[in-house]
Amino acid sequence: MPGRRCAAMRILCVALVLVVGAGPVPAVAEGARRPGYVRGPQPAEVPRLGATLWADIPGTQLSLGESDSARLDPATGFTRGVINVYLRKGQSAAAVLEADPGTDFDMYLFPPGTASATDSASAIEVSDTPGSSDEWLWITARVEGEYYFAVVAAPGSPAGYFTVTTIATQEDPDHDIYGVEPPSPTVSGDLNPWWDVDDVYMFYAVAGTTIRATLAGAPGTDFDLLLYNSDAKSIWGDIDPVTFSSGPTSAEAINYIVPADGLYFLDVYCPWASDPGAYVLNASVIPLATSITINQSAYAVRLPKPFILSGVVNPGRMLDECVVYVKKPGSSRWSYSSLRLAYALTGDGGAKWWYRYTPRLRGTYQFDVRYAAVPGRAAARSRVVKVVVR
Repeated sequence: MPGRRCAAMRILCVALVLVVGAGPVPAVAEGARRPGYVRGPQPAEVPRLGATLWADIPGTQLSLGESDSARLDPATGFTRGVINVYLRKGQSAAAVLEADPGTDFDMYLFPPGTASATDSASAIEVSDTPGSSDEWLWITARVEGEYYFAVVAAPGSPAGYFTVTTIATQEDPDHDIYGVEPPSPTVSGDLNPWWDVDDVYMFYAVAGTTIRATLAGAPGTDFDLLLYNSDAKSIWGDIDPVTFSSGPTSAEAINYIVPADGLYFLDVYCPWASDPGAYVLNASVIPLATSITINQSAYAVRLPKPFILSGVVNPGRMLDECVVYVKKPGSSRWSYSSLRLAYALTGDGGAKWWYRYTPRLRGTYQFDVRYAAVPGRAAARSRVVKVVVR
């Protein structure tokens, strides 16, 4: 690997130096001190591995897409190398480790605020394939700050060179708005409080419908349900959910009556304190219970006098579509007659429709009006009305 050989030559050409700390603080005249100001102790620097790589936090800072190399040698006490990557909240990244054949190097991931990579118990993720140095770690940042990837020589590993490469990863589409459309009312998934925090599902709903969701998680998990409307551009942004369910376990439920047509985003969220684990989500948009009425009861007319049918769609809106079907005298089947649009609103949330019909035959006509369903609205039909034509 050319990059590794170049790094090796660079490190071999530079003496290994241990920086023991800063020098003494120059004396300051008493009169120059600010009242109440106490100068803190000067921190000692961390030993470096060669010219570039640090042996502990804060580590060598890399931008995403960069790499660095160094040599670990347990015989000389250099068993660890640390890099850090600055990530925005919600940003995803990965670190890939490659090393000389025969080495057994592991990789640990530490969150912002970690004081030292010597405390392996504070690592949030570990990649430690036995007998191998082919390791990688992936993270979605829960908080903004520096994340630390530590390469550590496993006990018994020989000395060798390694290279760590950082990568800006392509996030799964379900990690943020707009999420994914659920393939069925019941979906399952897995969450982890560090590298897979959210699964977001997208729904289209119209005003008056109900978004209903129930969640169940594995023992030890504490997942929450959050629902966002179309104003939210990211779950990591400043828009609050329109409703949420957050209890001490993953048994959560949401029933939300939609106030306006649009996209809605249901987020299954894994809080920091939750164990990783699996979940099952049942979620759907419950259609409106639409009713259609015909005001007329059975009555008779004479040829060729036309007559008018009218009624109400409830709930209804202007221009809602109502389809009129007719069964003519002597016929055994229903046939399409006309498409009517609601033309006026009622005071109780309904919409009025009407239809003018001119009969051509004597006998009994039957009429049935059906609601032309749109997404989120259940199809409905009126009762059958009979009109006798003499």
